[in-house]
Amino acid sequence: ALPIYAFPKYAKVRDLSSMDAEKLRTFFAKIENKNAQAESLKNEIQSRIEDMIKRNRKREQFLTRLYKLIDNYNSGNEDVDQLIDGLINLARQLDEEESRATTLGLSENELAIFDLLRKENLNSDEILEVKSASKEILDRLKARLVPGWRDFDPLRSGVKTTIEGRSEEH
Repeated sequence: ALPIYAFPKYAKVRDLSSMDAEKLRTFFAKIENKNAQAESLKNEIQSRIEDMIKRNRKREQFLTRLYKLIDNYNSGNEDVDQLIDGLINLARQLDEEESRATTLGLSENELAIFDLLRKENLNSDEILEVKSASKEILDRLKARLVPGWRDFDPLRSGVKTTIEGRSEEH
């Protein structure tokens, strides 16, 4: 398999969220240097995922999936067209993930707490209860999340106690 090459700046894909998956496929079908385009697309997706992980660690699964796509390509199990299709599908899933907070009626911070508290196979009443707990925990945490809170044990302990205290109530 050929390595993925650095892509020239003048043809960089800037905003994946506004692009239609089929238009991306058509765009990539017409280009000559698909390896370079795939590298650009990979870099954009990786940057987007890293930003999403900063807001919610439960999104690390997307980075793992990106690395698996690249590994499959680099090992020769997939060609560049399959890689591009995989990257486009991953970009579409990132769009869905970024709109999930709005769909659930939560802020990004509430969604991060919701994801930490949520268990699999919850019914609708249980989901509502976890959403409510997420909002309440965030309200309680706001006073504790001062700059540098991670650097001091007493502040870290206070945050942990706040989270654990509320989640044990439900």
